[in-house]
Amino acid sequence: MGLDVSEDDIVKFAAEHGFCTNDDADPANNGGTTADARAEILTRYGIPASASQGGSLEDLAGNIEQGHGVIIAVNAGALWDDPNYDSGDHSNHAVTVTGIARDPKTGEIQGFFINDSGTGKAAQFVDASLMREAWQDVGGSQVVTTEVRSYNQ
Repeated sequence: MGLDVSEDDIVKFAAEHGFCTNDDADPANNGGTTADARAEILTRYGIPASASQGGSLEDLAGNIEQGHGVIIAVNAGALWDDPNYDSGDHSNHAVTVTGIARDPKTGEIQGFFINDSGTGKAAQFVDASLMREAWQDVGGSQVVTTEVRSYNQ
């Protein structure tokens, strides 16, 4: 079930349709996308999605808990604790959020689990304070799939 496409296929599609930056002589500086572009790419590949700005940690948690796929834009320097990648007050990297951790007694958000292609880490835990700094404080953009995932099929 699904499409058999590679990351290269999607990057080529995005470049051909103007969904990503593609004007630098150095390929490493190309490929950046906006939240709207990421939503459009997913939708065109049969995964309906929408983009939003200004989300809170509770908004993000709710989308994950409801079973939506979520991609967020973060300040990589804050997320990676590396000033070489710090973008200041805007995002410069996208990651997929795969889970949430809440305190079982209070329901308070403790943090999130992400997959980060920039570091190659999967199921990386990011505490709530760092997620607020790296994501919410730089605009809180998120791309959310319209349909929910079902793990019982």
